[in-house]
Amino acid sequence: MSSPRQPWPSKTGNNFALVSPAIRIVSGSLGLVFGERLVVFCDRSRVPLAQALVDVAEEFKARSQLVVLEEVTLPSEDKLLDYVLSLLADAQASVLLLGTEHSRPLRQAFVEATEQLRVRHAHMIGLSQRGFVEGFAADASRVADMLQAVGRRLAGARKLSYSTPAGTQLEIGMPTDARWTERGQLIRPGKFSNLPGGQLNALCEAVDGVYVADGSSNVAFAGSGDLRSNPVSFTVVSGVVERVACSNEAVKKDVEAFLGSEEHMNRVGHLVIGANPGVLGPIGEVMVDACAPGLQIVFGFTNRTVTGASWTTQASLALAGSSGDLDVDRAALLRGGRFAL
Repeated sequence: MSSPRQPWPSKTGNNFALVSPAIRIVSGSLGLVFGERLVVFCDRSRVPLAQALVDVAEEFKARSQLVVLEEVTLPSEDKLLDYVLSLLADAQASVLLLGTEHSRPLRQAFVEATEQLRVRHAHMIGLSQRGFVEGFAADASRVADMLQAVGRRLAGARKLSYSTPAGTQLEIGMPTDARWTERGQLIRPGKFSNLPGGQLNALCEAVDGVYVADGSSNVAFAGSGDLRSNPVSFTVVSGVVERVACSNEAVKKDVEAFLGSEEHMNRVGHLVIGANPGVLGPIGEVMVDACAPGLQIVFGFTNRTVTGASWTTQASLALAGSSGDLDVDRAALLRGGRFAL
């Protein structure tokens, strides 16, 4: 596909910082081509990001539609799927750009419509402009290559050891049949992907040690999911949280309450190895931070339909921290946040 001509025409005030990530999403991840139709559904605060996607689509001679949440009247929850099916009826690709506070049923309706209509769908929840730019600093093909290279090193691994300058010290045992599933950035028809991509996910057999989340969380504690100023330390014994520590007492209490809100919520649900070479470190947004080279941890949710776990929870606590050193069966895979491949 030829590069778009310059100067770039933008209805968002020529914010050129958004052009490159928009191209990588529209052309790289979604593979939009001449004559196809793209639907972008966003909330009002993310209109500049959505408009950048629409501008790119139009530059590639595709058709596009921008829908702003606050400017439409959504039907009742039981009619949401019909609404989304109608919206995407003749579309080949779609993007959902919403804050984490918005309707989960609406998000689920987009996922179900994607499968029924065989749309290529990008789920982009909770991204700020900074996350939009930094999360897509690398091309989708480069992310895919890194995922494959890291995945080959993890295949069949039985023991992981992870440490960071922030204080993380973990020893992790992996089952013999561990399945590392990729969350990349290349989206096929009838599939959706949470973007940005660049993760490998798997169940673990045993986790012991301390995990320091000094990046971000998918849950807002004391009003924020950004943990860079309020790192939270989790002492884990046999895969279960034994102690939570944080200098901010309000954050500590919120974390403890969340871990006690549901049976199994205090258990390690699955591990995430970030492998997006364009993400250099935590920015305080978990959707981006979880893709940075390093090891992230999820409590509660096991994603059992993919991982085959025997248990799970409705909620999840996804945590990201700064990067460090990762050994796989005593061989170096990550040193100082850089892969040794």
